[in-house]
Amino acid sequence: MNKQALQAIAMLSFSLFILSSCKKDKDSIAPSNAGKSDQSAPAEKIILGEKLENPYTIENMRTAYNNVSSDNNERTNTDESPVRVTHLYLRFLPKDWAEYDVLKSDTTLKLYQIPLDYEIKTYGNVYQDPSIPEGSPTWQYVSVPAEYQYNKTIRHEILSELYLPELDTVLARSSANFRTNGQSFVETLVNEAMVLTKNYSDTIATDFSNARTAFNPNGTVRVFDTRLNQLVPLQGVKMRARRWFDVREATTNADGWYQTSGFKNAANYSLIFEAGAYDVRTGTFGQATIDGPKQSSSWNVDLWDGVNRFYGHVFRGAWRYHYVDIEGLRRPDLGFKLKYAAFDKSGNAQGLNIGNWDVFSINPNILIYRYSSGGNEYASDEIFSTTCHETCHTTHWQVMNQGIIQYSQVNTFIAESWPVAVEWFLTSKEYRSRGILNYGRENYHISASYPLDRAYQYWPLNSNKDYSSVFIDLVDDFNQNQQTYFDNSTLQYKQGINDPVKGYKLADIEGTFLKHVYGQGSLREQLKKNKPTGVTDTQIDLLMDNF
Repeated sequence: MNKQALQAIAMLSFSLFILSSCKKDKDSIAPSNAGKSDQSAPAEKIILGEKLENPYTIENMRTAYNNVSSDNNERTNTDESPVRVTHLYLRFLPKDWAEYDVLKSDTTLKLYQIPLDYEIKTYGNVYQDPSIPEGSPTWQYVSVPAEYQYNKTIRHEILSELYLPELDTVLARSSANFRTNGQSFVETLVNEAMVLTKNYSDTIATDFSNARTAFNPNGTVRVFDTRLNQLVPLQGVKMRARRWFDVREATTNADGWYQTSGFKNAANYSLIFEAGAYDVRTGTFGQATIDGPKQSSSWNVDLWDGVNRFYGHVFRGAWRYHYVDIEGLRRPDLGFKLKYAAFDKSGNAQGLNIGNWDVFSINPNILIYRYSSGGNEYASDEIFSTTCHETCHTTHWQVMNQGIIQYSQVNTFIAESWPVAVEWFLTSKEYRSRGILNYGRENYHISASYPLDRAYQYWPLNSNKDYSSVFIDLVDDFNQNQQTYFDNSTLQYKQGINDPVKGYKLADIEGTFLKHVYGQGSLREQLKKNKPTGVTDTQIDLLMDNF
């Protein structure tokens, strides 16, 4: 088949996927405990200070080595200078976001959006080189071992050849027995280079009584949850501590705590909203990041409000789906990172899944919006829930044998009702584990978008017909026909639908017969073929007749 025909089929399938893969915007009233969030507060721009003289250049390190070697007893057990090119300080400029993705796909590169040899006057989320137009990838800075085979097809510059004695195992062995004032030869050498280049704040204490052991950068990361009205640990985010060109990494655990390997002086901290299977972007493009302070103490990060809190809850929802207990449901597994575009603005939908396509890798796979079309900020559990909903579209496509032709034949009722149930199930599981024991049950009434309020047991027949409660009704043990609810759309009290069915499990549905379900008719058929003990065909008909 020719290229034009393939492109036409891909675009048609892509369009079909978009049309069936979003969570509708249902404006909710912000709860009274919504915190201090301000819609007008933008992501904080990073402001650079002065350019620093680089102490790790070959020239500066040779001078420093000669100086300390000429002092009393400050020698290694070899007459040869160890100073050589061990690392390269590089910067890359991707020509577009597709090339940016190619660069980022090399996970060994610890890329920074800021140059590594500048003071940082104001830390924050975003830096754009003044010479690069807004909306285009900015320079990406990194240090790599001299022998590392990086991608040379992407525009790049070698800013400096480096000697990093702290990472030189040969020097560490040859100078192991040389100490002055409690300092090793390596520490003395680095100190001398810092003094030569007037980076005095980066010297290690020379007074033996004040000499410090290695400091392990550490801290706790938490995000404020507007539903719980408290801070909760943020698990899985990547934490970095950098001393010039030496970068150490760690990942926050279930308590939000992290610790990297050690330095003996202050380090520049940063937080990256990225995990092995996915990352969170600042809108369509760009990694969501916080470049933090330079300090020699713990960096504890509490995301109380603003765009960072929003990024945190998108990350939480994705983390649950990708890594935490989901009771047998399928996890996304596409062979590339899912990209969650977290938009700090209003949208006509709470979220949108635009496809599982690596060929479209310049675009994100999933879009999540911070505000409703009416301008209200979504509560934390709504952001978490919407993230789960949109991720479920990805796994639903995988269940259909990863076939876009098969998935495109699934009607909107099934394509949306299934994620409605999965988001309800996972969000309920998350918030029950955090202390709201009846979260997501029929007696839990909150001001929130579906399906969080009363387990969606008030599902209105005359609106949101495709975003139904049918899969929730299959697994819950509550028949909403026993109660009446006030329908805001008609301003009338209505009786709930007749739901005599219970006992199905979402993981069993997904693993056994969801791939055979294309509409209400095939769902009814598969339910009867795979019904649990105690459920009759008559009960299934009573439930399905509502839809």
